[in-house]
Amino acid sequence: MINILIIDEPKVNPVTWWRFLRPLSEMQKQFPGKYNVRITRRLDEAELYFVDVVILSRPNDPDTLNFAKRVKDLGRAKLIIDIDDAITNLQPYHDQFAYHNKRTQLAYQLFALVDYFWVSTEQLMYDCDCFGRGEIMPNAVLPSDLPNEPSPDRGLWMWRGKGMQSPDVYFEGVDTYERIKGDVKNWIFWGMIPNLNHLNNVRVEEYETSIPAYFEKVKALRLNGVWKPLVPCLFNDAKSNIAWIEATVSGGICLTNYAGKTAWENAVSEMPTYDEAVVIWEKSKERILKDFNLIDGAKLRAASIERLLNG
Repeated sequence: MINILIIDEPKVNPVTWWRFLRPLSEMQKQFPGKYNVRITRRLDEAELYFVDVVILSRPNDPDTLNFAKRVKDLGRAKLIIDIDDAITNLQPYHDQFAYHNKRTQLAYQLFALVDYFWVSTEQLMYDCDCFGRGEIMPNAVLPSDLPNEPSPDRGLWMWRGKGMQSPDVYFEGVDTYERIKGDVKNWIFWGMIPNLNHLNNVRVEEYETSIPAYFEKVKALRLNGVWKPLVPCLFNDAKSNIAWIEATVSGGICLTNYAGKTAWENAVSEMPTYDEAVVIWEKSKERILKDFNLIDGAKLRAASIERLLNG
């Protein structure tokens, strides 16, 4: 039995759902009886005497740094850090910039301590300078999450976000929205409505705090597309392609100015016809099954842990 301790809030939020709860529960399912996984925010030093692997998530506070030092001092457990955002490369206008920028040195000290990195994108390998002691664990979904066919031609599109995503709309997406808004029959703005020049085809949905419930709603909506404008910057270069995954599991496509970049190869930068969108969706589904498949992701994590413990 391999005992794994995750230091994070023991609740379902976007980070825990995408990075821990789904992939590690799938790992337990594939290897029954082999892994005992516990997630906690309480830093209990005594527990370190009974664990084999400690996983940290976006840690940049003094308590977690001291806890990581204790893990290394004891020498019993291996230390993994799971990173899904470039917290050391936030833009000054990002609403979490002040918080993370103040703690950048703490993050770098933690980076120096960990034995291995799990990162969601290739760019994060560069940001963390972890080549040779890390690998890409992309955000992924189960094959059963994908529909059998694309959404019917209803012209239903979505943008999802809150305050921290709105600069991407205002700094990058205004011209695109003006160009495409009339091609869409119905817009869903999930979380907030950015201050744009809208037509009478827009509705706002309350931000869903339950990630599993949100994901099921996205699948059930059968969207034709998800719009994801992104300001070109290192932070967004390192961002994972969840918007494209969401579009695909809903039966639609993803429109973004990042189309063609790494992990966004199956997104589009211009609004296609419906027949073109069907072909794009089919290729997106094939790509998810090949490269963003949670069954493979669980095996990848298991193999990574085995190498780390036996290396």
